[in-house]
Amino acid sequence: MDCKTTEELICAALESGILDAEAARHVDGCDACRAFRDDVGRHDADLRAAFEPAQREAALVAERTIATLRREPLPQVRTLRFFPIAIAAAAGFLLAFLVFRPWRPPVVVDRVVDRVVDRIVEKHVPMNAGQVPEPKKRPMAKLEIATGPVQASKDGTAWTDVEVGGGCEMDTWVRCSPRTKAEFTLSDDSVVRLDAGTNCFFGKFRQFRLDVGRLYARATAGRVNFTVTTENGFVSLAKPGVVDVFHDIVHEKKVVETATEILLLGGSAKVHSDKSDLDVDSPARIVIVEDTAGAPQKLADGVMATAWIHDLLARRGESDELTDRVKTLLTSDLAKTEPELRKMGESCAKPIASWVYGNESRGCADQKRHQAVAIAADLATTRTIPDLISLLEDGDGTIRLTAAKALERLTGLTQGCSPGDWANDPASKSACDRWKAWQAENEGKRGSVK
Repeated sequence: MDCKTTEELICAALESGILDAEAARHVDGCDACRAFRDDVGRHDADLRAAFEPAQREAALVAERTIATLRREPLPQVRTLRFFPIAIAAAAGFLLAFLVFRPWRPPVVVDRVVDRVVDRIVEKHVPMNAGQVPEPKKRPMAKLEIATGPVQASKDGTAWTDVEVGGGCEMDTWVRCSPRTKAEFTLSDDSVVRLDAGTNCFFGKFRQFRLDVGRLYARATAGRVNFTVTTENGFVSLAKPGVVDVFHDIVHEKKVVETATEILLLGGSAKVHSDKSDLDVDSPARIVIVEDTAGAPQKLADGVMATAWIHDLLARRGESDELTDRVKTLLTSDLAKTEPELRKMGESCAKPIASWVYGNESRGCADQKRHQAVAIAADLATTRTIPDLISLLEDGDGTIRLTAAKALERLTGLTQGCSPGDWANDPASKSACDRWKAWQAENEGKRGSVK
């Protein structure tokens, strides 16, 4: 039984009170349908509670009207006088009968009413008297960043371009060109990134099927597990977590097989294949070949293992995620990580400079701090000038000199301090004060440098 049929039977069960046995079995094994059942039940209870006062009031009006009419017999000559009252009472009973439909629960009776109430309460959609707005479908995901063409299709045959800022609905295929990476955000603030050449099905909310390629997700908490399914099995996160899933065809001894590599960088997850169910804690690496999942392995360097997302982080600009990654790369072997830092470009300059003059770098060797500030100086733009000026107060003369050279490159100014003066504390102190005064004078002048 599919999810659509099950959802219809769930709605029907609100009226009959009995859920079809096959549908019940489907609900037990389907997180999305279980969440749908809970949501429908909650909305049903809310609407019953909302309409109950009106129903009680209608019943009281009806009882008072009947009591008044029965209090004394009406004279024959005054029948016509009370005829309009009788007509009004009958109309009121008929209206209440049609609106409240006592033989059926209010929510199940009219699913349009449920949608309209939901739109009014949650979306604050203004309504004119006698008019009901057409409910708008909320996109499952919004395309935030793309390095090239991204396309979507409902049937996998007719493809249309997705513009940055555009949305993708549920049950939609999404594909990236061989040179395109993309980043989507969900309405629950989860982030989904697709590598170049990826073909992925955006199914029900928080449910993805990876046909080929690579998907990286930072999943928030939700009523429905965040699940990525491949031909080999699936990985499901019940709580916030970070996962990177790669699915491809591999050639092993001339035998074509399908394989899925799962990198769990945060949180915990359930990994399922036909032959195994694993509960895995991060950081870990799991490989599923055909229908067999290998034992979880310790993931030593999750940042470098998922370096493919750095292009997207650099395009996003300053963020906590970028800063955390830069700090991890700086504290690792810079001989290996420096190319990744430089590849991210100017977006790395500020977090590197912050790390150098912050407390986190104080326990590191001087050589690492010198190498880090050299990277920041090369990548720095005018937006990094305040951070470079802060480095002029560092206790290390090499760091002061490197920052001063970067400032000269960006502004053409030396503030009267020669390269040799930066090793002299009093001279460098005076020059640093002049740089601070220059910064205060030039604050707010975008793109202008004195």
